[in-house]
Amino acid sequence: MVPSGYHDFFLAEAGASAALIGLLFVAVSVASDRVVGKGAEIVEQARASSALTALIIPLALSLVALLPGARLGIPAVIVSFAGLLFVAATLRRYLSVDKSNRENPRGLVGLFGFSVVVALIFAYGIVGIVNPGSPAVVLAIAPATIACVLLGVDRAWALIGGHGRGRGTALIDLVRGEDPGSR
Repeated sequence: MVPSGYHDFFLAEAGASAALIGLLFVAVSVASDRVVGKGAEIVEQARASSALTALIIPLALSLVALLPGARLGIPAVIVSFAGLLFVAATLRRYLSVDKSNRENPRGLVGLFGFSVVVALIFAYGIVGIVNPGSPAVVLAIAPATIACVLLGVDRAWALIGGHGRGRGTALIDLVRGEDPGSR
């Protein structure tokens, strides 16, 4: 069962995730030809779907956590399994296109980080199924959902501009003193 002390956290996270998903839909609709149109590049499609996936996971888990007497085990396994399927499908699609249409492999770092966070949610979901009363489930899943929101925002930023890249790459450019517009 989700401790009552987490009610405000999950309420805020549900609201934030829902708002960010709404903003993501606006961003995608403004640039729909570039992101989801027939000529959309795989990189743009992957950014949009990764941002959406990263934001849906905390939204779903937060909404479930707000239900009276809720347990996060089964919902965590379901949404994280879907997230891991997304990662596998994205990697498959990434590897299936010509190298000229692929993003720099450094762009896969975010996907790897996302898969680690989702795998953590999956593992603690199983713990929650096996040991429903374990406080470790919420203690691990809550910060993991924060990481999902942050990764979703990073992917959304890369989608709408940021020279097509996430904040991590821009930070590396800043440290190196490189001009991000030169790529």
